[in-house]
Amino acid sequence: MKSLLLSFNLLLGIALTSHISAQNVTCELFSITGLEPDTFNVNNTMVNIAMSGGSSLFANYPYIGQVTDCDGDVIATGDIYYFGQIGGTEQGYPVTSISENICFPITIQFVYGNDLFETDTCYYNYGSTGSTYTGKPVMGLNAYPNPAADEIQLASINDIIGESYVIFHSTGKTMKTGIIDTQNARIDLRNLPSGFYVLTVGDTTTRFIKD
Repeated sequence: MKSLLLSFNLLLGIALTSHISAQNVTCELFSITGLEPDTFNVNNTMVNIAMSGGSSLFANYPYIGQVTDCDGDVIATGDIYYFGQIGGTEQGYPVTSISENICFPITIQFVYGNDLFETDTCYYNYGSTGSTYTGKPVMGLNAYPNPAADEIQLASINDIIGESYVIFHSTGKTMKTGIIDTQNARIDLRNLPSGFYVLTVGDTTTRFIKD
């Protein structure tokens, strides 16, 4: 069944690439709509993703790279399964089985390609209140939510476990330091005053606002 689906997706992609484009596809067009068992493979879970926009938009070779729970632990991984997704549609993306006893919110890493075969990586939080786009890594690192209140969570396309981090105030003053112990680490901000901050993790830098 999977081979038939892949063949169908390939034929569909060949037929569509002549008149649809991925040039205007952005992470903001996608949202997580739910999780459900994979009826074709009991060892998988389907992550349903909706893509807004018109039918002229097309995301090339989209897939879920990994899913992490609220502790930052990887609980599922995925791989390329579809040739693409068209704007205005919803698709179920298979990942390795997700337990019913996970802690929410989960973070879903979603990857897709454009017309130049360049990939874009997006991160989404999904919990009881639905889906939230949290951004894509800036120079390999992203901190969200932004603006933040009590804490930020990190998302990176690089391995950052064991790296040192430093938080600088916009005035240049060092406000907080530590060591990253999980890939999607959370950093407590409750003792920091409101303002603009720069976060460095190893050689990577990003910015965020503390409310």
